[in-house]
Amino acid sequence: MRLLILEPRPRFTGGSERVTLSLAEYLRSKGHVLRLVCCEEGDMLPRYRELCEDVVKKRIQSLAIRHPLRALSDALTLRRLAREFQADAIFTAQLSHLSLLGLARRLGAPPLYAHLGWHFSQRSPLYRRSLCEFACGFTPSEPTAAFWRAEGWPAERLRVVPNGVNTGQFVPLEGRARSEFRKSQGWSESDQVIVFVGRLSASKGVFTLLKAFTTLHDELPAARLVFVGGGEPAEVESLRSAVKAQTSRASRIQIAGTVSAPELFLGAAELAVVPSEASEAFGLTAIEAMSCGLTTLVSDAGVLPQIVGMGSADLVFRQGAAEELSMLLRRWLAAPDERSLCGRSLRARALAVYEASLCGAAYEREMMHCLS
Repeated sequence: MRLLILEPRPRFTGGSERVTLSLAEYLRSKGHVLRLVCCEEGDMLPRYRELCEDVVKKRIQSLAIRHPLRALSDALTLRRLAREFQADAIFTAQLSHLSLLGLARRLGAPPLYAHLGWHFSQRSPLYRRSLCEFACGFTPSEPTAAFWRAEGWPAERLRVVPNGVNTGQFVPLEGRARSEFRKSQGWSESDQVIVFVGRLSASKGVFTLLKAFTTLHDELPAARLVFVGGGEPAEVESLRSAVKAQTSRASRIQIAGTVSAPELFLGAAELAVVPSEASEAFGLTAIEAMSCGLTTLVSDAGVLPQIVGMGSADLVFRQGAAEELSMLLRRWLAAPDERSLCGRSLRARALAVYEASLCGAAYEREMMHCLS
């Protein structure tokens, strides 16, 4: 199969972008030929250049009714890029471009596939009609599939495939590698590191996590909180201001920003927290942390409790409940042997249920079936 991937912003900042890159890695390992079309530079590009026959940078914007000529031009550009590459299909996880791709398909572009990783809606009749142009849409959970069916996506063209994680990349750091990475971050061996990976916004629960952490000072002075990720400048600055206001604990809180290797932070930490306060369609960070052998605490938002396992009540807290989260942090930081056992159990679950090759194989199987 020759697959054109539309990824406007190939960066490690979002879950959908990571899902697309993981799929590209799997498909390339199976001998499929890939072309990436992107709109701007990003820190994923070096990896895509290793995987793809070529990388094309074109400014292709989401479809806007008020700019019909630009939309037509962009759709024709996509059709041309697909034909030049002799693409059998086009894949994207960027939901803002669904309407444009639907138009390109009506103009003769090859079959379309999409990763429908979150809830996205537009009122335009053209948008709803575009959904019917796709050969198949992949959602990571049944609640997300129900949303897309309600949006008008044909039920017979929806498949539920849990997001996958590269369990060979997201691994526990041990021995010298662990010590050297911790040292590079200014963490001592005695530090008890709690890590958050994701978008730094209120909807992701960062302020709830910060509030929970600040209550640990007297009982657990070795606790350290690390935020990994980016976000809108105003949101990131708001978090920085909130950290500075914690005068007694500010030196124990680190905002690492956007990184290209979040697996190192996860692999070297003691605990991971996914405190989302918005309905999570899946929660890729949770399975990445689990794959790294970390005890992973999650809020009850969306499908997060299902990801860690419905029998893991002592890993789940009510979204926005800083006191509940604080109690769980105390409980797990004080029990290293139990924490290690839990981490191994969660990694085993990630290997059995969320291994990237399982996800990639399901995508490949469906795409090849539709193309046959």
